[in-house]
Amino acid sequence: MVRFEDPGPGTKRARHDHRAIAAELRSRPDEWALILEDVSNNFANQIRNGVLAAYRPVGAYEATTRGNTPSGRASIYARYVGGPDE
Repeated sequence: MVRFEDPGPGTKRARHDHRAIAAELRSRPDEWALILEDVSNNFANQIRNGVLAAYRPVGAYEATTRGNTPSGRASIYARYVGGPDE
């Protein structure tokens, strides 16, 4: 079945300042922080695996999700645990 309706105004994709987030986490090592809300739960994997450059070297940050929705949205918690060269 097709439903005709006006989509309304679009929303811009949110940009996150991951360098600033990573710096804040480094300032309080080993302390969990809520860093993103209602975002793709894939961000946690990107942080853990160093896909996002701000969270390198790999293993320096831990991340987990809470409140996962069926559509794959969640809150992301992360913490800085140090890098291999420390």
